[in-house]
Amino acid sequence: MPIIKHTIPQLPYGYGDLDPHIGSETMRLHHQKHHKAYCDKLNELLADEPSLVELDIEKLIIEVGSAENDKGIKIRNNAGGVFNHQIWWPMMTPNPSKPGDILNKMIAESFGNIDGMKSEFIDACSDSFGSSWVWLVVRNKTLDIVQTKMQDNPLGLSVGYPVLGCDLWEHAYYLDRRNRKNDWVENFWKVINWKEVENRILMSEGEV
Repeated sequence: MPIIKHTIPQLPYGYGDLDPHIGSETMRLHHQKHHKAYCDKLNELLADEPSLVELDIEKLIIEVGSAENDKGIKIRNNAGGVFNHQIWWPMMTPNPSKPGDILNKMIAESFGNIDGMKSEFIDACSDSFGSSWVWLVVRNKTLDIVQTKMQDNPLGLSVGYPVLGCDLWEHAYYLDRRNRKNDWVENFWKVINWKEVENRILMSEGEV
């Protein structure tokens, strides 16, 4: 099998297209510096790991999700940084639409309505401490909200298939919002690509 070199994807929109909710400088730095740094470091760490270097990023996340030795943790952290951002960029859009029928049905079953889901999601973001993510996941064919520390991903931790995530590392919002994390989460909610969330729900079938 070919060796996989991890690279940053092209964004599905321009750096300034999510303004005023997310500024262009924040997006550029986040994509070109932070995401790229995870890719570069991951490629370096995998260079002498023949059992891992041929795995695509999703399989790699699952493989190293419970790693606890020193190098394993470094691979786990950087693989998470690559995967989390790779799936996160398409979860945002400058032209958001409302959730469709499939998603609305699942939201109703799990949270009552979208306002209930938003409230629980934002509360989880407020409660999450330090560098972390909050995720909407599919688990046992229902939706749930989970928190992960650092760059861990629900898939690697076997707690669900991620369909929506909010990056709570300060580099995601500090240039725009300073220390106002709740303000960041409210603005993030305004650019969610619900079509991508539904696409990922369909992708989750048979995964969890």
